[in-house]
Amino acid sequence: TIDFIKRDKGQCAPRYNPAACQIFNEINEEFGLFGKHAENGGEFYIKELGYWLDYYEPTLNLVIEYDELAHSRKEKKDMERQNQIETLLKCKFVRIKETDDTQSIITKIKEVVL
Repeated sequence: TIDFIKRDKGQCAPRYNPAACQIFNEINEEFGLFGKHAENGGEFYIKELGYWLDYYEPTLNLVIEYDELAHSRKEKKDMERQNQIETLLKCKFVRIKETDDTQSIITKIKEVVL
């Protein structure tokens, strides 16, 4: 589908959540990182899997996925996707929820990064 869109319609980019981008900017600032996201260089695309990552910091090989409330209905699919990403990239992976407060997000990242 992605190849079809690129070929017939031009540039292909996923929809994104501006609130998530604000959180990713705060994460970059808090930890002194340069992670990519939709409003900071564009979401990182994994061609082998056909997935865009909400946030990717290549130096730490860190992936952060932002789960809106609707993700509660597709947890199994999200975990399968996460496993595929972790297997391919051999990355650190953090899943944050729309309902998480800033402190819990920082704690989750510290647990994985430090």
